[in-house]
Amino acid sequence: MGGSRVHATVAGFDGTTDIVKKRKQLLLQVGPHCIETAARRARDTLELALLESDERSISTEDVATFELLTKFLSRTDFRRLRSENAGYRGEVPQIVIVVEDETGLRLHFQNADASE
Repeated sequence: MGGSRVHATVAGFDGTTDIVKKRKQLLLQVGPHCIETAARRARDTLELALLESDERSISTEDVATFELLTKFLSRTDFRRLRSENAGYRGEVPQIVIVVEDETGLRLHFQNADASE
């Protein structure tokens, strides 16, 4: 199956946007801060990079990642997430995968054992 994969590293953010049939995915490095802080910092860092970039150098993947982060921040109940798992609170360093597809936004840990 074909698709494009873009890896971006921004301070405090390791992101991957995987676009395959309307599926988008990004990785958030959580810890020592909670998932909300990690997502806000990633979005703010990417926003600054986009604003400082020459319009011609802005990729559609960067815009898609920014839009996914913004959507994630506006639609997620972070209080509930933090109450569910130490990994979301940042107490245990984690990589959280945020996936958006036709069913909506979903989260899971890169290492499935860590989410238990």
